[in-house]
Amino acid sequence: MKVITLGNPYVIIGDKLNSSTHPNFMWPTVCKLQNGDIAVVCSGYRKRHVCPYGTSVISISKDGGETFSNPLPVIDTPLDERDSGILPFGRTGVMVTTFNNSVNSQRKNADEIDNTYLDGISKETEENALGSLYRISYDGGKTFGKILKSPVACPHGPLQLKNGNILWLGTLFDVEKATAGFNVESWLITLKDNGELNEEFEFLGRIKDVPVGDIKCYFCEPHAICLDDGTILAHIRVERGTPPIATIFQTVSKDGGKTWDTPRQILEKNSGCPPHLIKGNDGTIICTYARRIDNFSIRAIVSKDNGNTWSRELEICPAGYDWDMGYPATVHLYDNVYLTVYYAEQKRGEPRRIIGQKWKLIL
Repeated sequence: MKVITLGNPYVIIGDKLNSSTHPNFMWPTVCKLQNGDIAVVCSGYRKRHVCPYGTSVISISKDGGETFSNPLPVIDTPLDERDSGILPFGRTGVMVTTFNNSVNSQRKNADEIDNTYLDGISKETEENALGSLYRISYDGGKTFGKILKSPVACPHGPLQLKNGNILWLGTLFDVEKATAGFNVESWLITLKDNGELNEEFEFLGRIKDVPVGDIKCYFCEPHAICLDDGTILAHIRVERGTPPIATIFQTVSKDGGKTWDTPRQILEKNSGCPPHLIKGNDGTIICTYARRIDNFSIRAIVSKDNGNTWSRELEICPAGYDWDMGYPATVHLYDNVYLTVYYAEQKRGEPRRIIGQKWKLIL
């Protein structure tokens, strides 16, 4: 099994002239919409990794990922919209997700200009905007409804179950820090008879966090897919700074997300994270992630048996010059050809952009 890259990495979303004061685009997700268009969402128009200005934007390709439209805002509150996820559901439904942090949390990384901006955000405005947010389109992503809130947050968004309902697996949203860890929960949004989603959430279950060896780590930023038999396969980012650990654990649910088996480690302790899962049309399951501890790169592992066993690590491409890169997501284009998107510097010192790499999986 190996990866063959098709062409060079190319910019999907970014400030190509390096002329903006808010040039960074980060934390993307990619999917194929119901009409075959490729959609990429991310956090855009940022000054840096943590700043008050992030906006959740969307860009569309109508030519199989060759070219993309200029990014358009989908969720833009006075707070910092961060990791952006996307889920096509039903015949024409599209859900875009993000989360933000409190004013107090943003001040920890703010400069003088940022603090002046944050001073203008009232408590009432903050309370209305703060949360794990999402908007829904029922016309294939052309127009979106009001901003809604979820009890949990995750980088790449929820999944649709076989019965049409939406399962949202994520980290319990914390007022000061959304990725607080140790609280990965599954919540359900039910589908109405008219094909629209209810706004109420139903709690289903919580995934047990387990140590790496004898070291307790953060359990956060999960992603999940639904297998053909209805089993839910989930991967979870498991991380700790000292000693450095950055790996992925796997768990499955056989009852629609109510109970989960004990998570098991599927990568070496410093291989990388966070995970994004897709299922190819031949049943192949691919998990893409980033190695963010030296040898910075975008990687994948592959399973041919519904996640029971996984291939060795496959490098898709090198990426960036420091840890501030990655969060790859992958979409199946045709045959065994895939497009993976991620964020990184193309050249040292340049702004972060959303980069695409097409590749072929040789089984």
